[in-house]
Amino acid sequence: MSKTDNVAAKSDNTKAKQMVKKGLRLNEERGPENRDDPKMKQSGIKLTSATQELIYKAISKAQTSMRRAHRKNPMRGEIWKGIRHKNLSREARYFLMMLTHNAYMIGTNWHCFDKHELQERATCKKCRETESLEHILTTCRCNGQEIIWNLANEAWEKKGYNWRKPDLGDILTCALPKFNKNKNEEGDLRFYRMLISESARLIWLIRNNWVINEQAQELSETEIRNKWISVMNKQLTLDQDMTHHRFEKKALSKSLVLKTWAKVLLNENELNEDWTSQGCKVLVGIWPR
Repeated sequence: MSKTDNVAAKSDNTKAKQMVKKGLRLNEERGPENRDDPKMKQSGIKLTSATQELIYKAISKAQTSMRRAHRKNPMRGEIWKGIRHKNLSREARYFLMMLTHNAYMIGTNWHCFDKHELQERATCKKCRETESLEHILTTCRCNGQEIIWNLANEAWEKKGYNWRKPDLGDILTCALPKFNKNKNEEGDLRFYRMLISESARLIWLIRNNWVINEQAQELSETEIRNKWISVMNKQLTLDQDMTHHRFEKKALSKSLVLKTWAKVLLNENELNEDWTSQGCKVLVGIWPR
């Protein structure tokens, strides 16, 4: 091979290597069989692409609920701030944000798939109507929402307040109501925020287990009851732990925790005046079964 041929061969090899590198950068090595199905890329509506119409619709519903139940008309900024309230758990804040954006895979959102078994999920298996957020959280006849709201009712009435079953707007604005019934307003407000947000989120999780994870049977009333008690006891235990001095400035005041759980603890009259270091677990006399 001549010197000229060697130079030409090296040049061809260099160009080939450059083309390979370019192909790798562009992901061109993937064949048609490996390409993502564009219809399978999303689950629900991305927060970045949620329309203003969907968001304003949820906010408008929240404002209507506040006017009806509390004679207050909060500004949109107040509602957004309430969704991120510090009294709500991180999971509850995320849940409320997703509700506001209608970003969960429910109802007609399932129609973007070609598979019939996925499109069927748009309809409630028991009620045979389109699954909206309102339906799932407040009206569905499947075991879950009614049982959980009845337990929340029992807990809230222990506080000395009348109960009104929340609608979707009430859930979105659970951090905004004010209660002036007694001197324990701060503690009662905090308990109400946890009660509504955690109860609604549990309803959603139970629904997901049945629809998305295709659980064979609905949970029994006893199972749902025990799940709700476990969720609320988790919040109680967290409050007790957060009063420890090791958290320094981030620690919760014992006074606030005592006010939050006043009147809803099992055998409360048998507990110490400062029970934050005791193992009190079960709420409102509702024993797990």
